[in-house]
Formats: sequence, structure tokens, C-alpha cells
Amino acid sequence: MSTYREIEKRREKITKLIHLQDSVSVEKLSSLLGVSEMTVRRDLNILSKKGSILRLRGVALKIDNQDEAPYLIRSLEMKKEKQSIGQKAASLVKEGDVVLLDVGSTIIEVLKNIINIQRLQIITHWIPVAIECKINKHSNVVILGGKVDLTELSIGGGGPEEMLKDYVADIFFLGVSGISTEYGLTDYRMEEVRVKRQMIKNAKKVIAVADHSKFGHIAPIKICELNDIDKILTDSRIDQALLNHVRDFGISVLTVDV
Repeated sequence: MSTYREIEKRREKITKLIHLQDSVSVEKLSSLLGVSEMTVRRDLNILSKKGSILRLRGVALKIDNQDEAPYLIRSLEMKKEKQSIGQKAASLVKEGDVVLLDVGSTIIEVLKNIINIQRLQIITHWIPVAIECKINKHSNVVILGGKVDLTELSIGGGGPEEMLKDYVADIFFLGVSGISTEYGLTDYRMEEVRVKRQMIKNAKKVIAVADHSKFGHIAPIKICELNDIDKILTDSRIDQALLNHVRDFGISVLTVDV
């Protein structure tokens, strides 16, 4: 039986082969990798779900656009998983905490569940968080200033990093696009990654919130190593082999039922 690392390397090789040749048949991949066609199909199904390739009958195709989907689209994906993660996140926040909130559809679910905790101070560089606070009449919120990314509704341009230097937070809920034991936590936008890194520095506790589809996925920009955070909060649909592999690195992972 193949180890998790061997499976991960095989899938990385499949992705590279497809991107080099634009399209590769299941039969050819089976021959090149020395594994059964059934194994190749199983790998392609996993890669397709992660958005790494496009899976069609008997063939795998390259996806040209490797950018992350806009926030409004992502907010409709894995809705129940994100809601369950948000509910669990509330149990990790105490009355009077100073909370840093990142960008991400799971972050909004976290906010909805913590917003009524007494004397909570929320600090963010993401406009949807401020809007949600207004809807819930939560007045103790700081929005970090700078240049607005109109696609993601996040604020960057160096302003948030500079303002963050004045704060020490009790907890930071970090949004990520990928979690890998080899490449750590990854994302797509450099300006957002810079803010994430500063928030990690300024928080006593860092908790990454990510549904199960983020595990094993690698986005192009590295945020930090796995051991730079305190905990990962995910849903129970995560592949058990992936979960065990992350925990083997000494990372605390909490799973919540969906």
C-alpha cells in the first residue's frame, strides 16, 4: 500500500504532466506512472475536486485559470461545512477578547457566531466583516485602512500592516486556500498574504479555519509554515490519511461534524 507521501508525489506528477501536455489520457498516465487505470481515475477525481485539473471521460485537461474564484462564488461552496466550523470557532473566543479576522468565506461564518460575545473587539482589513458588524449592530470594530481590492473587497497597499503594529490580539482567525505538510499554508494574493503574516505576528493565538477541500491543495503564495500556527479548525469530511499526516507533524487539528 502506498504511503500518503507517495500518493501526494504521484498526484503532483500527474498535475505537472497534464499542465505540460494540456491533456493526457488515463491510459497514458497509467503507463507513465506504472499504476493501474483505476488508481489514476481515483487520483484524477481528487485533483478535479481541488480544481487542479479538469476531468472528462477517459482524459484529464489543463485548467488555464489558476486564480482563486471570487469571494461571492466561494461563499456558496461548502456552506454547511463552513457554518459548522464557524459554530465551533465561537467556543474558542472569550468575553473581552481582541480578535483579528482575515479574508474568506469561512471567516464570515466565524464572525456570525462570535459577534454577540460581550466586550469583543474585532479588527479586520476585510469590508464584508465591517458590513456584517453593522447589520448586527456591533460597534466595537476597527477596519484597517489602505487600498481596496474591488474583486475581493479586501484592503491592502501596506496600510493594514502598518496599523496592525499598534495592536496585540488575543486570537487571529486565519483564512487559507491551501494546507500542505510540504509547503505549509498558502494563498493567492500577495497583498493579502502580507497582511496575514503581520496578523500572525501580532496575535497570541493563531487558528486557521478551512473546510476539508483545502487540505492537500497548494496555492501559489506561501503564508507560513504549519508550525507557525496554533491550531487548524476543519470539518469531519477531511480525508483521514490527510488528517493523520498533518497531525504527525505535531499540528493540533479540530474537526467538527457537518
